[in-house]
Amino acid sequence: MTASFYREKTHRARKKHLCAACEKIIEPGEFYLRVAGIWEDGFGSFSYHPDCREWENHLNGFCHPEEWMPLHDLVSDSSGDALDGAPDRVKGRFKRRLGEQESAALREGGEHG
Repeated sequence: MTASFYREKTHRARKKHLCAACEKIIEPGEFYLRVAGIWEDGFGSFSYHPDCREWENHLNGFCHPEEWMPLHDLVSDSSGDALDGAPDRVKGRFKRRLGEQESAALREGGEHG
C-alpha cells in the first residue's frame, strides 16, 4: 500500500502522545516521530517512539511486504515472537501486555488460582 502523500518528521514532545506501534505513552520531553500521509482509506497522522517505528518497519518489510500491520498487532498475533531481536526498550514496552495476554489465556483455558 503506497501513500499519495507521506511525511515523517522527528519532534520533541511538548505533551503526551500515544505511540501507534506499542500503544504506550510518549512523555513530554521525549523525541518522537510524527508520520502523516494519505493512503487508500484517507488521511492519517500517527505518533511513534522512533525505535518502535524502526522495528515496525523492519517487520513489515520482512514479514508483510504487501499488507502493513501495526507493531502491536504483529506482537499479539505472534504471541511475542515478533519481538525476537527487537531493541530492549521496544521489548520492555510490550512486557506487561504479553503478561496480561498470558494471564487471559490461562483464565480462558479454565485454570483458576
